[in-house]
Amino acid sequence: MAARLFLLLFCALSSFYALLCYTPFTWNNFIVDARYPASIGFFLHLHGLLLAAAAASGTWALWKDASCPSLGVRLWGAFHAAAGLWLMASPLLTTLQNDPRSLVWAFLLLEPALSWELLQFSSRSLETGFLEDEGRLACAPLAAGLALFLVYSATHLLLRGLPGGPSDSAAAFAWSFFAHILAAAAYAALLGLLGDIAERTGAPRKAAAGMLLFLLFAASAAVIKKFILASFSFEGPAAAAYAATGALLLSASALNTVRGERWPVPKTAVLILLALAPSAAARFIVVDWNALLQTLSVLAVWAAALLLSFSTFKGTPLRRPACVRTALLVILAAWGAYALSYALDPYLRRASLHPRRAALRLAEEEPSFRTLHRLLSRTASGGFFQLLQSRTNLPRSTPLQIPDVELSTVPAPGGRPPDVFIIVIDSLRPDYLGAYDPKAGFTPAIDEFAKESVVFRRAFSAYGGTGLSEPSLWTGALLPHLQYPSPFSPMNPLEKLLKRGAFRPLITMDAVLSQLLAPSDEKPLDENTENTYELCRSLSRLEARLEAADKARPVFAYTQPQNIHVSIIDKEGGRPVSAKSYPGFDAPYASRVERMDACFGRFVDTLKSSGRWEESLIILTADHGDSLGEGGRRGHAYTIFPEVLRVPLIVRAPKRLLASRRWDPDAMALLIDVAPTLYELLGRTPAPAGRLRGRPLFRPAHAPAPPPRAEQLVASSYGPVYGLLQDEGRRLYVADGVGYKEHLYQLGKSPVEDRSLAVDPKTSQEAQSAIRDWLRELHQAYGIAD
Repeated sequence: MAARLFLLLFCALSSFYALLCYTPFTWNNFIVDARYPASIGFFLHLHGLLLAAAAASGTWALWKDASCPSLGVRLWGAFHAAAGLWLMASPLLTTLQNDPRSLVWAFLLLEPALSWELLQFSSRSLETGFLEDEGRLACAPLAAGLALFLVYSATHLLLRGLPGGPSDSAAAFAWSFFAHILAAAAYAALLGLLGDIAERTGAPRKAAAGMLLFLLFAASAAVIKKFILASFSFEGPAAAAYAATGALLLSASALNTVRGERWPVPKTAVLILLALAPSAAARFIVVDWNALLQTLSVLAVWAAALLLSFSTFKGTPLRRPACVRTALLVILAAWGAYALSYALDPYLRRASLHPRRAALRLAEEEPSFRTLHRLLSRTASGGFFQLLQSRTNLPRSTPLQIPDVELSTVPAPGGRPPDVFIIVIDSLRPDYLGAYDPKAGFTPAIDEFAKESVVFRRAFSAYGGTGLSEPSLWTGALLPHLQYPSPFSPMNPLEKLLKRGAFRPLITMDAVLSQLLAPSDEKPLDENTENTYELCRSLSRLEARLEAADKARPVFAYTQPQNIHVSIIDKEGGRPVSAKSYPGFDAPYASRVERMDACFGRFVDTLKSSGRWEESLIILTADHGDSLGEGGRRGHAYTIFPEVLRVPLIVRAPKRLLASRRWDPDAMALLIDVAPTLYELLGRTPAPAGRLRGRPLFRPAHAPAPPPRAEQLVASSYGPVYGLLQDEGRRLYVADGVGYKEHLYQLGKSPVEDRSLAVDPKTSQEAQSAIRDWLRELHQAYGIAD
């Protein structure tokens, strides 16, 4: 058992790392910057030695199994020991790149465990009497479903409730109860049907084993593809083949374990797991990409609950017809309750009751119901979601027409332009700044800076996640879902501005910008070789460079610190960096914001004492926000929930530049507006552009105010999730092409004021049509064939 587990974990981790190298966004955002725990680094460097150790333990386990052919055991051991020695001399994983070779290795690295399992599988007969116990097949799944409902949903609702009050909590209670019972009954009915089919064959035990193996294979493949691979935007035939290979490995391993040894079910341990797993998962899973770890923990708890139930109800007297009949009656009752709730929904809403809204809220907060909701939900938009998938994470080989972008033909005005400082704090939320939320009393320096600046109170990123948000800030436009178009410089007006303005570039060359910006003779502010970029360190370096710089030449500084990125907080232990309390705020996050605030204040003081302040144009913003517990979410992954899209945007410009300009701080502002705004403030008013491009947030005093933005396309940087910001940023529609679901939000001034709304068919149809039009227009702009 130990040898099997060691080999399985080794191959799974090796293969998955190769897959992450192959996927463009994980390569750019995790592998290049080494944003993974130090233990993964050790694994990469010890990979060959670990393979040799796995080969030795696997060979010994096979040798002790008298049913395995000795020649096959010798050949397996010799081949994989030699492979381990070869990898010690020529490391593999540390040399992988973002190319098809990594995908090939993702498959090949599963071979040691797969061949080991198949060697054992072929040496034993395939049969089981599991489907012969009719009573157990009916009672065990229903008991497990009821237990899971009580452990997860009922406990969550009784302890925390829902924001809508007792009526919403009661509606969610009913929804979750019927969902858990429906899933359990469907499973019981399926097992009963398989048992009935097996009885009608000449070899019922062999037929039962074959059908159970296929059922396990199909379920494993669905979980791998729908929950794991979809979370990393790995789709298409290659994803299906990888899911099938992984499912074959898991199925063979599970069946060999059951056939090889009889393991007693540790009922006490399973009961403790059921009682503690939900709270433990919420406590210890801090960084969770797309709630993947929570989902996998839920699936593990489901499996444990079924194991306990099947061992408890063994030998329960119940004939097969009664078993199937009971399961079908439960399915019909649960399905009827679902249908009735949909039919009554319009009438219930007139009475201020919102059962569907309650279900959506519970699905956001409680992981077991969320998983069931994802599995059981029906959608009529499959074709639309497939369209989103086809427009996402385009390969680098996609033919493009790179536009040569010129935002303005107006010549630069005479005289020295101001110094430009763009500080983009990765994952900074506006409600953690006192300038946006007075309750955030831990950012006095930024708040004081905001008093001398223009604070845009309804600012958003067009992209959730750094991958496309940072490039779009430089281009001032929406981009094709590709990392990244090449050559990038012709379509980069911000880079053209700093070159034509004779600015001295002092830029943090992170993993994204190192691929986008043309090489410069100027030394970067921070090198791409650093794993993290920290605001205090970057500003200290900037201060030193400014002190030695010639004041006659203007400076263009850009930095994107990662102090509060969810992966950095987790890497630092997930604890606050000060002993203060932050009531109403996430302490690890807020304490780091407070530390950055102090460093920013010192930087402002340096500008003032050095005489540069009056001629400084400073933009303080973020590339995106972050989830800090809203709906049970944490981080940003591929989501575009309201708290992920909201960003602070504070612009401080010399008084002489603002004297003849007007602005609206309450209008919707976007990060793609930064580049045209700089052009405007530097005296090079941009020409009017289409809706794919940003527009200046300041305008000449004589110019009319621009019309309100009716809608704006937004998207995830990493997955097929798109949305529409409507009504000047007061409403957000989201189409999730990973989870095949839709969301609608009424946006308030802060996340606590946001409200989740039900998506009616008319809203869905109109929003989907608008997103199709946006994507068609975007692809036409870059010459991408649909």
